[in-house]
Amino acid sequence: AKPKVLYFLRLLFAWALLNTKSEE
Repeated sequence: AKPKVLYFLRLLFAWALLNTKSEE
């Protein structure tokens, strides 16, 4: 596993969480 991929996935996850909260 590449650190860049993990970092990117974490960033996407955090953005998705924020997007969900904002939508709600």
